[in-house]
Amino acid sequence: MATRKIMAIIGANSKIGTLLAERMAPTYDLLLMDSSSDKLMALTNSIRLQQPATNINSLACCREASWEADVIVVVAAMEQLPAIAEKIKEVTNRKPVIHFSPAGAATTTLQELLPHANVVVVELEAVASTERLQKVVRLGGVDKEALKLAGEILARSFATAL
Repeated sequence: MATRKIMAIIGANSKIGTLLAERMAPTYDLLLMDSSSDKLMALTNSIRLQQPATNINSLACCREASWEADVIVVVAAMEQLPAIAEKIKEVTNRKPVIHFSPAGAATTTLQELLPHANVVVVELEAVASTERLQKVVRLGGVDKEALKLAGEILARSFATAL
């Protein structure tokens, strides 16, 4: 039996973070982090009810959430990136870090802040439709395996939402 990989989602309470957590729960063990512990516990309990076999934990610290993760997803505002990067940089060496960002918002890239991580930026553009959440504008990074993983995660998570 194959060992399940661990995904940390920093910003799990956001629309994208919640969608990722719900869609990736059958495939990954999840470590969820967000600043609102009440909402985070509600999300964790909701996923446990929907998918009881899923190993899911909510954590208060993004470093702690990233420590054991095989892949780290960051869904955060650009102004939060330096503080998040400072907390997780010691535990991101050679790990894929997937950053969901609004289109055109990248002024400081996460790759600059995490030079030893395999960062992939997924730029999203809001779509004015209740049926569609967002659309991917650009997928960027230099590590081929991290790009492939990001593409797989996008396909599983957003295939019906986009």
